[in-house]
Amino acid sequence: MGRTYKPLTDRLGFEVQRREALRVWALLNGYPSVPHRGRLHNLTWEFGAVPLDAATILAPRSAALGRGTDSLVRLVSRLAQIPGSCHPDLLLWVNRTLCREVPLAPSWLSVICRVVRAGTSSGATDSVCAGLAAVSSRLRQGLSIFLEGCASRSSRSGVQPPSRSRRDRAPSGGHPGQSPSRDQPPSRSRRDQPRRRGRQLPAGICHYDSAFFNSTQVGYCSVLDEAGFRETFCGNASLLEPLMENPANSWLGAFCAASPTTEGPRASPSPAYSVAAHCLYRDWAPAAPTDPRLLSFCASEDSELFSIAVCGDEHLLRQNPWLLEYCEDLALANSPSGACEYSQWEQHRPDPSIIALCRSSDTARFNATVCASGNLLHALGQDASNAWLDSACATPGRCRYWEWIAGPLVPASQVSFCADLEPSNFDLMVCTSAALLERLLQDPGNAWLYQACAVPQLTSPAPGVGAQVSSSSPWDLIDSMTDLCHYDSWLRPAAVDSTVVALCFNNDGQQFNARVCQDPAILQQLLQDQNNLWLVDLCGLPSFEEVNGSVPSAACRYIEWAEVTVDPYLVDFCWTHDQTNFSRLVCRDQAMVSKLLLYPENAWLLSACHVEGSANTSCRYEEWADAFVDSATVEFCSQYDLDNFVQVACDNSTRLWELLDNREDGWLAAYCAHAQGDGMDLGLMCTYSSWSERRVDPTTLALCFDHDQSNFNQFVCLDPALLHVLTSDPDNSWVEQDCLSLSLPTDPSQTDVCPVHQLISKLQWTCSRGPWGPCPHQVLQLTDVPALVLCGLEHIGLKMHSTAADELTTGLTGAMNNVILGLVVLDDERISFLQQARSQVLYTLLDYLGQEHSYNTKREVLQCFGSVILDLVQKDRGTSGVSLAKEYMKLSAADLRVALLAIDVQKVKHLLYLLNTNWHSLQIQNDLKRILASVFLHRILLIDPSMFPEFVYFLPHLSTSEIQALPETLDKEQVLAAVNQIFGELSDDQRRAFVQWILNSGRYSNVTTWPLRFLHHVGNLLVYLPFERFQLLSRTQILTALDALLATKLTTVQERFLIRTILKGDKTIGTSDFERLGRLICSSASRDLEPYKQNLQMFAIVKEQLLNCIGDQIFVPNELLSDFLIRTSSIMNQGPLVTNELSSLAHLLPILGLSFIKQLHPAHIQATLPELSAVNLSSAQARAIIDKMLQNVSITEELLTSLGSTVVGLSPAILRVIPSPLLVHILPDMAAYERILSPVQKLVAVNTLWESDNINALKNLDSLTKDIPLISLKSKVKMLLSSANETAQMKWSVQQAQMLFGAVLEANNYNMTEDMLSSLGFVARGLDCATLKHLMMLNTFLKLLRFFRDLPVDMPTSLRRCVLEALNSFVLTVEVMQNMQPQLLLDLQLLKIRRFSIRMTHQLLQVIVKNPIPFLKLPSSKQSLMIDWIVQVLNLNGRRFSKAEFDLLGFVIAFIADEVFMEIPRTEIEGNLLKMKDYCFDRQKKLLLGIMLTEDIMFGDPTNWTSVILDKVDRLVFFLSVEDLQKLPKDVVILERVEMLFHSQRQWEQSTFGSTCQQVMESSDLDYLFRKQQILLQMAVGLLGTGEWQSKNDPVLTYSILRTTLPSAWTTHLLTGMADNDFMNCLEMIGQDVHFQPFELFQLLERVKQIYRPVSTIPPQVIEQLGRVATQFTEKDLMRLDLSDLGAMAALGKITEWTNRKLNILFTTFLRVNRLRVDELDAANLVSLGHIICGIKPADISGINPLQFSMAVLWIGRLSLSCDESQLRVLAKLVTRTETFGDVSQWKAAEFIEIGSIAAGLPDIVLSSLVKEQIEGLTPTAVATLPPKKLSVVFSPAQIRMFNYEQAVAVTPAQLEKLGDVQKKALDMVLTSWHRTAVDIRGRSSGRNLSASLNGVLLCLICNLLHTREEAQM
Repeated sequence: MGRTYKPLTDRLGFEVQRREALRVWALLNGYPSVPHRGRLHNLTWEFGAVPLDAATILAPRSAALGRGTDSLVRLVSRLAQIPGSCHPDLLLWVNRTLCREVPLAPSWLSVICRVVRAGTSSGATDSVCAGLAAVSSRLRQGLSIFLEGCASRSSRSGVQPPSRSRRDRAPSGGHPGQSPSRDQPPSRSRRDQPRRRGRQLPAGICHYDSAFFNSTQVGYCSVLDEAGFRETFCGNASLLEPLMENPANSWLGAFCAASPTTEGPRASPSPAYSVAAHCLYRDWAPAAPTDPRLLSFCASEDSELFSIAVCGDEHLLRQNPWLLEYCEDLALANSPSGACEYSQWEQHRPDPSIIALCRSSDTARFNATVCASGNLLHALGQDASNAWLDSACATPGRCRYWEWIAGPLVPASQVSFCADLEPSNFDLMVCTSAALLERLLQDPGNAWLYQACAVPQLTSPAPGVGAQVSSSSPWDLIDSMTDLCHYDSWLRPAAVDSTVVALCFNNDGQQFNARVCQDPAILQQLLQDQNNLWLVDLCGLPSFEEVNGSVPSAACRYIEWAEVTVDPYLVDFCWTHDQTNFSRLVCRDQAMVSKLLLYPENAWLLSACHVEGSANTSCRYEEWADAFVDSATVEFCSQYDLDNFVQVACDNSTRLWELLDNREDGWLAAYCAHAQGDGMDLGLMCTYSSWSERRVDPTTLALCFDHDQSNFNQFVCLDPALLHVLTSDPDNSWVEQDCLSLSLPTDPSQTDVCPVHQLISKLQWTCSRGPWGPCPHQVLQLTDVPALVLCGLEHIGLKMHSTAADELTTGLTGAMNNVILGLVVLDDERISFLQQARSQVLYTLLDYLGQEHSYNTKREVLQCFGSVILDLVQKDRGTSGVSLAKEYMKLSAADLRVALLAIDVQKVKHLLYLLNTNWHSLQIQNDLKRILASVFLHRILLIDPSMFPEFVYFLPHLSTSEIQALPETLDKEQVLAAVNQIFGELSDDQRRAFVQWILNSGRYSNVTTWPLRFLHHVGNLLVYLPFERFQLLSRTQILTALDALLATKLTTVQERFLIRTILKGDKTIGTSDFERLGRLICSSASRDLEPYKQNLQMFAIVKEQLLNCIGDQIFVPNELLSDFLIRTSSIMNQGPLVTNELSSLAHLLPILGLSFIKQLHPAHIQATLPELSAVNLSSAQARAIIDKMLQNVSITEELLTSLGSTVVGLSPAILRVIPSPLLVHILPDMAAYERILSPVQKLVAVNTLWESDNINALKNLDSLTKDIPLISLKSKVKMLLSSANETAQMKWSVQQAQMLFGAVLEANNYNMTEDMLSSLGFVARGLDCATLKHLMMLNTFLKLLRFFRDLPVDMPTSLRRCVLEALNSFVLTVEVMQNMQPQLLLDLQLLKIRRFSIRMTHQLLQVIVKNPIPFLKLPSSKQSLMIDWIVQVLNLNGRRFSKAEFDLLGFVIAFIADEVFMEIPRTEIEGNLLKMKDYCFDRQKKLLLGIMLTEDIMFGDPTNWTSVILDKVDRLVFFLSVEDLQKLPKDVVILERVEMLFHSQRQWEQSTFGSTCQQVMESSDLDYLFRKQQILLQMAVGLLGTGEWQSKNDPVLTYSILRTTLPSAWTTHLLTGMADNDFMNCLEMIGQDVHFQPFELFQLLERVKQIYRPVSTIPPQVIEQLGRVATQFTEKDLMRLDLSDLGAMAALGKITEWTNRKLNILFTTFLRVNRLRVDELDAANLVSLGHIICGIKPADISGINPLQFSMAVLWIGRLSLSCDESQLRVLAKLVTRTETFGDVSQWKAAEFIEIGSIAAGLPDIVLSSLVKEQIEGLTPTAVATLPPKKLSVVFSPAQIRMFNYEQAVAVTPAQLEKLGDVQKKALDMVLTSWHRTAVDIRGRSSGRNLSASLNGVLLCLICNLLHTREEAQM
């Protein structure tokens, strides 16, 4: 843009800006009485089969058609006002009204206006007048026909068009000069009119599917569509209640309660309501309430007189706050009794419209009172309608920090508010001001500033207090400056941090200038750090070279700019001081320039580097939503990115209003009024002929000068009178001088311009026929228009034959009649001619829709002419219906909704019929089904319940609220039949909603009265009754519906209720009913089944069902098992079982234990193997079965293929002897049970197969593929690449994929395409960052994201970081989010997430809820901040949740803030306990939930809890405090129920969700849980509080009892007192229990020694079961152990609690027993050693075979080894040999990942030389294994900044203590990398002005980082 435009607020004031913006907004949205700019040529279609002269169809591409035909009607009706006869003032009237108020959307209108102007100036008024009269006559005729058709169509659809306002009606008599009639109020001049006219509401605004945000719209629709409004809202509480929450809509209660209106204003197709009859303002009583509907009607239809009559009536305005939108009475706003009483706003929150009015009309007082009050702003901001306040109040006077020092102490709430509102400015003004900070800290409410603004060096700890700062006494920050700013010590390298430099400059300026700025030596030292470059400017240095002694390129390291975020100040500095290198190395690097232009502060690079078309990189419009956009950015984009800026800012009314909230952007109103996507609409904007009659906005004047200089010179510069008028405005003083500079010819005769040719050139049309050749006229005339129309039609693609061309040349009037008649032909069935054309039009249109590529065009055709086309389809009765339905299904969800709402109701029904008829063939997408269901429900089913049979397919796509809103009149049995038909497609919430809908009806609200026939219809839905209703079912009802109940998933509470109800009392049931009980038997108590025990048939039923439950992994109480299974004769006699008996007891074997298995006959085991293979066995049990079976049989293919779960019992010794051809057959089973296989078992199997060179065998490895050692993989890379398809399908680990990808890349000469990458499958996980960035182009961006999203494995951390860096170059939208892997999306920095729009935030929440595991792995701080943001967007703060919101949040409910959590309705908690017991709660939430469970509103005091309550609470009982646990009644806490609670807790812990949750739990939380479990168990068996336990009262423990509880929850006295068989059965379980203390383990080991004496007789199989018990062996015992079995050795190697001495003894014992030397150890031996490898002396380690160790290092490197530094060093040497991985300098990330913790042994010089790619390969275990001193020595701060979060969080406290301050700072930056966008901690600033805020930003950020790190360590 050639001129910089001043903001309008500087010249015209805020009110003018807002009025102009309102006009623009109305213009963009097509409101009546506001000119609609529209887009030229919106629609393009070709009716080749229909002759134009026959069908008379002409479809102009106008935006009017895009919004229906209303805009066209308004346009034509305006033209029709032209009188039919000539009048002297006719041309003047047309020029001043029509040509100024009607838009130039159709090009022919501009032609008319230019003809009128030319005729006026030339005096040819007669000929022009005659032409216009003819046009007017034809248009009135066509308009009359068309309006009748509209009225007919509207009456059929049930929606009435609004009457036109008085100012849209022609004056009486049709003459512009005629006086108005007596019935009409006198017209007023523009000066007499109110300053703002009432806004006219558009037709079609009553779309009831969308929320009303404006009370005006509610009132409007209740008047003009009373029937539809009542039907939609008055009968639907879920829709009415949100409206009633707005005080302005309080009248709706009385409105809906009253009968429909029979008098007063009523909707009608024509203006049937007389304004004069109803808008009787003088008769309105001052005190009596006026009907709001009448107010809305008069405001809409009589806005001018309404404004005068009402806007001065305070009483009416206070009763109806929404009227303030129409009024601008400053006296009311300033009156103490008026609406702008700010002192009352905190107690009585005003309507948003009042706030908006007061902001505009009472700006000064509003800013001083509201904007300056943090509490009030916070309260108002709770309403989303007031979100604009944040930007509107963002003025320099809002947070007046300079007044905080001298004035009264500001409230703490104001300090907190300013810190949240403008953190950067707050840091600058507060955190860096010692005096102000000290003053604020006098208020205890500001204690949070200690952490927010603290610098550790500033604290002066009191004696004995350490580093803690007393909160009772403020810091003496000013005195501390002397201690902090030791300038004498700043000469030493790295002596001072850049933060301290900035802090001293800001708070010790005088000394700083004297001691630093004047000392070249200090300056030279400081300037070596680029963070201090600001000193060059602020110290007034002559040049950088003169002070620093080096060239600027030393500071301007351009080669690093591609990898880091560059501060704008540094960019400016380098350009200033190193322009030559900057131009060569930066300006020529397009990617780098694009990156720098992301910051508006660098916009100057566009001219400096001569960049063309790069505005888009700086104008990141996707970030403008819901964010404050600074004025510099807006102005920059409006100048350099006109096309996109107009589309984003001007064409989006919501965005425009957001921008206009900033007063500095006020110029946008005039700018957008004239701007178009392809430039400026000069014809509409630069109407020079009217400028002498009105004031011209200075922005408009400047735009016309810049973009229309030729005409500007002709009509302005050469017109002295106009020039004088314009320059009288001081803002236009430049015009006169600039006019002198124009060198255009001044004599019109000297120009050779043809108006027709010039117009066609401006329109950029190319025509084969038209007005080319000699210029027809020097002045544009009416006879030129037909030729222009022909050219325009050809340009938009309409083919004209000669007949049509001849008709068009007869005049413009014929063409206009064709438009009107064409629409009527399609829209009005009363016209009976051209019926043949209807069919031709339909099929031509369908063909066109099928072939047209423009989505927008097809969308607008379907949205505008949907009713017409469906009417033609309905009458056609051919195949056109299917074709049309398919076209509708190609629309997006949002566009489909608009299209459906535009169709007449009857036509919607026909569309529903079409969809039902062709449901399966259409294959409709789910999001479209959701839209269809919602629209059909509201538009059809709620109005006509008889249509329900057509609606069945859409039931699964209704929301729960929509289900409950189904018409009550629907036949319940019919609905239930339909629900049962689609039961499997419904979610649990939808099923509950259908049940609630049934209960809400009066007839079926009482469950006890449900007839048995109705129960049959309810069927599967019975399970979803609320439990309080479910437990009302009678015994008879239950038995009737039993089959349906058992066919669904019952909860434990429901099952226990059902079986108790059936078996209770003296009523017994027959055998047939008893057999129907099914799995309910497993939930019964043993005492309830006692009466049936003597009946052999029923006893057999119980036994069979219990075995089925065990096989289905359904919990069965131990007592029930003992009474009906374990104590049966076939088991208790301990005799040999026959095969059939053993087969039936197969699922019982894990419960019977190891001792029972050992007595089985091998032949019986082999015969029962098919059943045993499906049983979940422990490792010891599986090994016993395998060993027993192999006593008599050899290993065969048949045996190996049938092992199933027993495969875990194959010892390493057995696996070693199985040849690879046979070993292939157990791979499927090994892959299925890979989780419980030991590393030795995996290694032996994988190595055996790997040596076979059989690619098909390797393909069968499945999940074992990742266990192939990297050193082995190297040897077969070529073979794998030759079998690319098989290799791509194998599930490689990260390091394997990286190695293979590197090989693929090398084989393809380092050329990689997107298609090639997609073909690599799992190998693509190894993609390197450089290749990825090369592939991440605009056209492949989404496809790559989608590819990685669909890979069923996580992306490596380094790859995710790389993708996130690449994402900075793209716009983050909902579509991008949907294509991102969940973990990748959650890795986004928090600042970027906070810029999400509301829709994107909802999408983020959906991703989190659907993918909980990645979220659970996030840092706890990021989890909390992210969820706080989501809660804020959902507006859940400070109010209770609705059920929909509770369901929307899902498990995220556990992560919301405590105060928000406490606001959850208790009914929601009680109704969702089944879900909540699976959530992941932290310690505080557990405490809160435990308190909530004991509230009276829920379950009350625990002393009154029943067994039913305990069943409902389930494992959440462990959230109760210890005190509340001990209050539980003894008759409720029985062993059977405790077993169930333990089982529920164990199920959750073993689930993926629960196990992930436990990984992030503190060990203290786990110990606290165990303590509660122990208390509950001891309460159940009577051991709690009994003092000394008496042996006679001790329970007898068995394996089955310990199996259902926890061994460590029992006392060692009871455990060691068990029988030998029971104790040995439990040994494996005892050895794995982590809660035993060392002294307890010692007692347990002594019990083992009692069974096996001496120690040398303990079999290896028993040693394998000992687990932690083995740690109590003495050194002498360890020397005697039989360690000949690798399985036993591997079990001991897993233990981490060995002492160094015992580790050495174990290793030497292993060598001695197996008669091995160190150099003979193979990979399997080394892996079995595990932690015992640290028992090898360094000298012996060097003797290990390097190749064998490299094969074992995959597993050894995963261990947190306790080896000393010398051992680690020797181990590391083994993997750096030539025959292994070679020199470390050649390693990539893959090698480091492979060796894991062994990397800690690499030499210091090697580690200190690692580059980014290598550091990315360091595992967290390796980082934690590094000796503390070594970590601090080898890694520089720059290397530490390369860590990922997992690496950084692995740093131990001991390591952290050894790190230097700068290293700690670098580590903290990594730990909070998710919180900031820039690595440069100075953040984004404006270059030269950075110094003033630098120290504050640094100080506050570092404090925040330190605080976050402390949280991470807690």
